[in-house]
Amino acid sequence: MEIKLFKRFQKPFWTAIFIELLHCLASYSMMAYLVIYLSKDLNLGDSKANFLMGTMFFMGYFLPIIIGAIADRKGFKETMTASLILMSSGYFFASKADSFWTIFAALMALSLGGAVMKPVIAGTVKLTANDEDRTLGFSIYYIVINIGSFIAPFLANLIRTQSGHPEYIFIFCALIESSAFLISLLLYSNPEAKSGEVFSISKFFFDLLEAAKDFKLVSFILIYSGVWALYSQIWSNIPLFIVSIDEKMKEKIEYFQMVDPIMIILLQYPIGKIMSKFRPLPSIISGIVISMAAVSTVGIMGTYFGAPSIAFSLALWAIGEMMFSPRAVEYVSVIAPKDKLALYIGFGFLPLAIGLGTGPYLGTLLKNFLEKTGAQNLLFPSMGLFALLTALALYFYDKKFKN
Repeated sequence: MEIKLFKRFQKPFWTAIFIELLHCLASYSMMAYLVIYLSKDLNLGDSKANFLMGTMFFMGYFLPIIIGAIADRKGFKETMTASLILMSSGYFFASKADSFWTIFAALMALSLGGAVMKPVIAGTVKLTANDEDRTLGFSIYYIVINIGSFIAPFLANLIRTQSGHPEYIFIFCALIESSAFLISLLLYSNPEAKSGEVFSISKFFFDLLEAAKDFKLVSFILIYSGVWALYSQIWSNIPLFIVSIDEKMKEKIEYFQMVDPIMIILLQYPIGKIMSKFRPLPSIISGIVISMAAVSTVGIMGTYFGAPSIAFSLALWAIGEMMFSPRAVEYVSVIAPKDKLALYIGFGFLPLAIGLGTGPYLGTLLKNFLEKTGAQNLLFPSMGLFALLTALALYFYDKKFKN
């Protein structure tokens, strides 16, 4: 069975999948401790740490929209090797950074490298699988991402606690990406690409303006961005909150980042099967309501039941995420005109760029405001209220555009 599965896909597919696994091990190892490292170990404070996190997220999810077309033009192998060199260098310099601007430069290099990598791997999966096997190919791709994101926090914690040097996480990541570079150089070959138009920056922005004229698409992007602003708290303000209520949790903070991927690995299939019986928007709204309950309970769980109990809130969030995340891309593909399907799907990822890009810093601003007014206990209930407003906005959006 395993041999038959292996033979169903070309060599570039399996090479790209293995490179993606290594890339996930590196990126999620870094992310699992990054906000604590920036805020506490480099003494940048919460505001600057979350500004850096948001900037990384924005670049990582906005740039692939442009870079995907460049990769088609320049060649996947060349683009991939360039991205891996950039990321290996970025991780190395991050391990040496000791100020805001030096770590900023290193993290921006990592963001750019990661943005280059995303469309190359996804494009390889698409081009090396026939129509019959494409769904299976992308399923393998997403499983690998979740396996990497589950294992990586454990590795990061092991390296940091055993060495006593958190910057060694960056060195570990540099070695992993360097290994991926060697594999891409020696084993990866360009898949047979389809002929297409020459990439044009002017055409890209023309298409952007064309899509911006679609009120339905723009409204959905802006409303749905709120969900990802909340998701960004898992990587930013929630770890900072955990450490603030229990300093000992700093030694185990990476373990909290293992909750979301293990829940997805275990439950994505049954939840996806249930949600497939409903229209995309009701599924998305239901998922956001569950996520509202999740984020609202973070403060209560941490304050009254101890920091480890916040894992319950994160598990609840994962259930909501499995309900809304896959259906959003599906919804965008449904509302897209037939001749603009690829364009709409590409811009359907803008909510991640907007939400993840602004969420960490906006969360910090909200926290600072509530602390000044003596209402710091309302931080996570306020985020829950924001989730409720997002769900209500999508409900009325659905009422308006249902037909």
